[in-house]
Amino acid sequence: MKKQTNSYHHNAQLAASYERKHQYCNAALHWKIAAQFAKGSNIKWCDDRLDMCTHISENVTPLALLLKKKQDEDNDLYRSSS
Repeated sequence: MKKQTNSYHHNAQLAASYERKHQYCNAALHWKIAAQFAKGSNIKWCDDRLDMCTHISENVTPLALLLKKKQDEDNDLYRSSS
């Protein structure tokens, strides 16, 4: 009997759950693990999800954080000038 933590299904479910929570670094990690146990078309699926999560965590998420920081700074400036 396989350990559940080393299964495709378990790690794919975790990865999908992390994606829904916008935790793309964690999702990428579990897609990578799931790919090691995947078979057939699931291998490409895992690789594609891993690429997407990696891209978002490296590019989109930092940009969103910078925009949020800028917006907060603008709001603080507006409040202090009122």
